[in-house]
Amino acid sequence: MQVFVEPESWPEFLVAYGRAHQGWPTALEVAGQRQRRKEPRFRPLHSMSCKNRGSLFPVVAVNFRDGGSVCIAAPQTIRQLKDRFGYHEGLEIQTGEGWIAVRFAQAAFGLIDGAR
Repeated sequence: MQVFVEPESWPEFLVAYGRAHQGWPTALEVAGQRQRRKEPRFRPLHSMSCKNRGSLFPVVAVNFRDGGSVCIAAPQTIRQLKDRFGYHEGLEIQTGEGWIAVRFAQAAFGLIDGAR
């Protein structure tokens, strides 16, 4: 199941979503016009945010506890991914070049209970 997130609420939503899922094992899957790849490892999530940085196009930041981060420029849509029971599986962020899925390990492998 996918739940659309209204663009006006992205900054507040992403901060709250990152806080609620802090420490969860997280991996990225990227599918673009020319490529599709999965990050081979899960890393603990630290935080998420959305900023305009003085431009017309927002930037979504996904930060990991190991100090790494991924910036996603000019998102067009953000959707919550949930399983059939309503448990969080991650987010899907659509851009002009494809999409990036932020996926949680417990959603993929049933390791721990997910948030609803």
